[in-house]
Amino acid sequence: MSSPILETAALAVGYGGSPVVSGVSVTLGSGTLWAVLGPNGSGKSTLLRTVLGLLRPIQGEVRVFGTPVGRWERRALARCVAWVPQSFDGDPGFTGLELVLMGRAPHLRGWGLPGPKDLAVARAVLAELGIDLQHQAQVLERVRARVRTGLAAVAVLHDPNLAAGFSDAVLLLRDGRVLGQGASGELLDAERLGELYGLGLAEARTDTGHRLFAPRGSP
Repeated sequence: MSSPILETAALAVGYGGSPVVSGVSVTLGSGTLWAVLGPNGSGKSTLLRTVLGLLRPIQGEVRVFGTPVGRWERRALARCVAWVPQSFDGDPGFTGLELVLMGRAPHLRGWGLPGPKDLAVARAVLAELGIDLQHQAQVLERVRARVRTGLAAVAVLHDPNLAAGFSDAVLLLRDGRVLGQGASGELLDAERLGELYGLGLAEARTDTGHRLFAPRGSP
């Protein structure tokens, strides 16, 4: 049996030895899209940075394809793992194509210059996404399609409706702990999400069966 794409075991993450989130143990197999939900400051980004090997765990371990992330040679890891930050302050001198080509850096050889294959890959991605990344649902649909080919993805989201609509599983973080984790269809409901965000939520379903969550109005 092949190793899971990503595993964390009793993971505690933070800065300067002070944990922001503790007790994270998850396993991502191929073909799985996970969503991480939680209020601002709950440690979602810190967790992701640790999983990527950008921060050292305070406790526990992260494994990618069965190997601790700290043992990976950085270039080899970059060929297997990609990260799209929530925001990017790019140099206005770069074109959109040049920014996408930066993601090909781990695959370049020789002088480190992109070749015809790299240009073709970058242009295909731009065409697939329509360049306009503000359409979150469209982007998640593309990510889910890629995941179905055998990849795995983790999306840090702020909208539980997107998580309910596109993810296979969710990790809920609040006050430095894991409030819940598991299949989206079983875990995401108005009561649990209300506890996660500290407000009353109402749940509804569309004609197609998709769940929607919204704050309850005043009586």
